Amino acid sequence: MTAPEIGQNIHENLVSYNNQLTEVVDQFETTIAEQGFTAENWQNTGIPELINNINSLKEPLSGLQSE
Repeated sequence: MTAPEIGQNIHENLVSYNNQLTEVVDQFETTIAEQGFTAENWQNTGIPELINNINSLKEPLSGLQSE
């Protein structure tokens, strides 16, 4: 049994977003240590956009039902 194409695409996107998120969180930890936490530093990380991208992956699955 193979995964449906939509599932494979979502998985690939999740892996990519996870890798990106891991990288920017590591960078943000350094920024916090050096400059402290600020709203500007947070927005500059790209983390909010990555989280939105991850959340948007739920939409293609919302219409699917298990058989």
